[in-house]
Amino acid sequence: MDDLRYLFNPASIAVVGVSQNPSKIGSIIYQRLVKNKSLGILKAEVYPVNPKISSLNGVKVYPSISEIKDNIDLVVIAIPAEAVPEILREAGEKKVKVAIIISGGFAESGRVDLDEILRKTIHDTGIHVVGPNTIGILDPYSGVDTFFLPRFKPMSDGRMAESLPDVTPGNVAVISQSGALSEIIMDCLKVSGIGIRAIVCVGNQVDLSIENFLKYFSTDPLTKVIAIYIEGVKDGRRFLNALIDASTKKPIIILKAGKTEIAGRAAYTHTA
Repeated sequence: MDDLRYLFNPASIAVVGVSQNPSKIGSIIYQRLVKNKSLGILKAEVYPVNPKISSLNGVKVYPSISEIKDNIDLVVIAIPAEAVPEILREAGEKKVKVAIIISGGFAESGRVDLDEILRKTIHDTGIHVVGPNTIGILDPYSGVDTFFLPRFKPMSDGRMAESLPDVTPGNVAVISQSGALSEIIMDCLKVSGIGIRAIVCVGNQVDLSIENFLKYFSTDPLTKVIAIYIEGVKDGRRFLNALIDASTKKPIIILKAGKTEIAGRAAYTHTA
């Protein structure tokens, strides 16, 4: 899928949902991208979007995606679920290639009606979507990083540890149905001295799915190994076919969760 290159290597990114409150998800994502750009890792231009504020730390904030004069490859959406379809329609008019919908509050929380509206909007606009209900992606090569996990986390002895250590670029691509498990995988790989090609959290998979990313990483020259954390699949035959095809090109490691009734109920929030 050609549009996935705009996900991992966009020339421009719009972040919808930035705020003057630095603890808001949109603000955290925006600042992570700005930091990576200042370090020379991220090459993309980054545009903050919020109709309620005009500037943020001296940088112009755009009231809408349509007000940005440049073309936009990737839009990151971190706003209340009810407002997401309209933003996606606007992105479609702007010819945005791909969107990451961070927002939760769709089928995983019982809003099947809103989920159906979102799916129709995706179909009508032709935009490819990661999510919703996801922490998105982290690519240490391009600097695209939408992970908004807390910077520090408490340890059992009361000390605070860095939640997201610096990620070493490497050759292991991770596809996950859980943001929390992605954090654990990052920690384990870091301790083991293993570098990461990219991490993708697929969320509810209303559009782009595990199968799409299996295909992408199987032909990606930077990927040597594909690791998957999976809680469930919607189309077993499609998944099996994608797995068989990808396994002829790269070794694949799979961790299957949700095997017990209790674990299955917990996994439902990621696989709606």
